[in-house]
Amino acid sequence: MPFPTGESITYREALTKHIDLYAPLTKKLLTAMAPLCESQEDKALLEESVSKGNTKFEELFHKRAVGLLDIHSIVPSLRLTADFIFQKCPLIMPRYYTIASSSLTHPEELTIAVSLSRYEVTIGETKTMRDGLVSGFLEDIFKGHKDGEAYTQSVMTFVKNSNFDMPESHDVPMIMVGPGTGVVPFIGFMQERQTAKTNDPELALNQAHMYFGCRRHDQDFIYRDEMSDMKEKNIIAELNLAFSREPDQEKVYV
Repeated sequence: MPFPTGESITYREALTKHIDLYAPLTKKLLTAMAPLCESQEDKALLEESVSKGNTKFEELFHKRAVGLLDIHSIVPSLRLTADFIFQKCPLIMPRYYTIASSSLTHPEELTIAVSLSRYEVTIGETKTMRDGLVSGFLEDIFKGHKDGEAYTQSVMTFVKNSNFDMPESHDVPMIMVGPGTGVVPFIGFMQERQTAKTNDPELALNQAHMYFGCRRHDQDFIYRDEMSDMKEKNIIAELNLAFSREPDQEKVYV
């Protein structure tokens, strides 16, 4: 079958690599599904759920985080055809991750920061935790690699140009403010400064001050070692920390 790849692929490959089985169901999609229910009761339920002013959509689908993978738990008589799935159901969309490395330091590779997503799904009366589609996939690869497994998976990737650039000259002082994952691009900035200094020991780096904030130092203080190391090496002049949910301490924000 033809698909966004531009070449023929199998149904299995289309369903596992292109159709987003986890994506939240929309009223538009449920409206299109209603005629495919064999049971009048199921059909009526979908039609009622998408009707204006009705709360069933919120209660049955949105709050339960139900996706295409789970739809039969609510309308078991629904019979989705291949044509319907490939024409109506959402595709897996690109996920954008911030680069956390310097091309000067690592010219042949890049590092990204991935925030792991987990959310609760209710199937019937059972509640379960589900990993984010992409972050969960990447975490599985990482865990397998730590256990000694060889890399066998591949994904489609691209690099998007950004207007978020550090000053061209190291004579320019910098103040970097990174709450939570907002600190990620500054890791690349610090690597760039460190490599430039290593390549030219006589290079004078103007001051760079880092402000980082998160909820708790023992839970989400990401890049702690990297930032501390840069401070010890005088790549940054100051490392200012703010924690908003530390036990028995005043809330501090950046």
